[in-house]
Amino acid sequence: MKWRVIIRMSLADDDRPSSKLGNRVKKCLTQCDITFNKNTRTWEGLAVSPEEAAKQFQSVFFFLANPKQIPGVRRACLDHIWIYIDRAHEKTVSAARS
Repeated sequence: MKWRVIIRMSLADDDRPSSKLGNRVKKCLTQCDITFNKNTRTWEGLAVSPEEAAKQFQSVFFFLANPKQIPGVRRACLDHIWIYIDRAHEKTVSAARS
């Protein structure tokens, strides 16, 4: 079984363009095939491995809870995060395998 994952997130005081906290979160999410959709401004994965997503979410939550563990982060912190997860549709899973 695969998951469909949609994440909307906002970080406060994350200095742009360097965005050290945002870049660390991005690295975790892209490791499990969750990518940024510029049209909706959300992170989306249409057919994500639940095991890999759980592993990467653990890292994401660690960094959001402890942003100063990332070298160069001074004030950045989580403003909000919304996560939606449901079972991926079979057509999406089949397309992801090809």
